[in-house]
Amino acid sequence: MVGSHGDAIKITLTAPPIEGRANTALVAFLSHFFKLPRSAVTLESGTKSRGKRVRITTPDPTTVIHQLEQYLSQS
Repeated sequence: MVGSHGDAIKITLTAPPIEGRANTALVAFLSHFFKLPRSAVTLESGTKSRGKRVRITTPDPTTVIHQLEQYLSQS
């Protein structure tokens, strides 16, 4: 994760944007970062663009928000 970029978060991946590899890598990265199963991270839009929207499903969204705020305050 690189940091905030306007009202978005910039994440740099090494996976190529071929056959959905970058999308798969993004879901894997976010699930690992937030310590959630991959099924909890869904790519909602942007499958073929650089700008993407994801949905993170968790019983405790405040923990995810706190983790994200904590990371962004350090970068």
